[in-house]
Amino acid sequence: MKFQLPVAWALCALLRWEAAFGRQLFTSTDDARRRVLSVISAGSSHGLGGEFFGVRRRERTLRICNAYAVKGGINVFFSRALPASVPSSRPAPVQLTEKDVGLMYKSCVDLPVTELLPGSVLEFRIRDMHVGAFRVTEEPPEGSMLQLVVYRNDRATTAADFVSHVFEETRSPEVLVVDAYRGEARSSLNISGTQLSFGTAVELRPGTYECQLSPTSTGEAGEEARPVSEIRASEGQKYTAIRVGVQALVGPSYPEELVLFGAAERAKLWTSLVIVILSGVLSQWLCAL
Repeated sequence: MKFQLPVAWALCALLRWEAAFGRQLFTSTDDARRRVLSVISAGSSHGLGGEFFGVRRRERTLRICNAYAVKGGINVFFSRALPASVPSSRPAPVQLTEKDVGLMYKSCVDLPVTELLPGSVLEFRIRDMHVGAFRVTEEPPEGSMLQLVVYRNDRATTAADFVSHVFEETRSPEVLVVDAYRGEARSSLNISGTQLSFGTAVELRPGTYECQLSPTSTGEAGEEARPVSEIRASEGQKYTAIRVGVQALVGPSYPEELVLFGAAERAKLWTSLVIVILSGVLSQWLCAL
């Protein structure tokens, strides 16, 4: 018994540390989302909130993905559309991203919103430099998701370009395939052996799919195998597959990569939750010895 108690105390301390580490697995996407939502809630009078938790309008989702190849994050600002009867002066834009941090390269965030009226503007800045703006031309249907991907317009300037898509509210899983790469490499996206065209949205059956960029140029056939990622498609979920990177003519270059969003976050979240729960239960039991 004298030998078992120190072992139990050590295991108790280890499980407490593991539980704390397990909680850290939630921070990357969830903390960023909470920070953005706190900004939206505080700025509800500017139009993204409004009837945020009301019953008259169903929520839409705004998904913003940063495929703009640059060190550091990109800041996103929202300016609401104003009725014609309101004076032309707009209120100050609401910053959707955390100040001084922004939305990092190769990251996405899902934001619940109730109002994205025609004429609303999403402006993108790197520090204080304006790189582009996206104007909403048509209000997405209630219950839908507006997907917006920002990326480099070309290899020589800082100008931004955008891909937008509206995911309808359907039961089928759906993946949007986006090419945000700027460079000389030629690749295609294969999902479980099927080649998909960039710029398309494809419905999937629920299940697990392997995703990989494959070279299309014959001169690249002997290159190293590309990494394989997974989409665990579940009913009603929407996924985004983005080819990112830039061979810059001015400034640093970024390698060609495949970024998936919505693909495995839920599985990781539940795995982390199970680790935390089990670690907490075992920790309490052992520490009670």
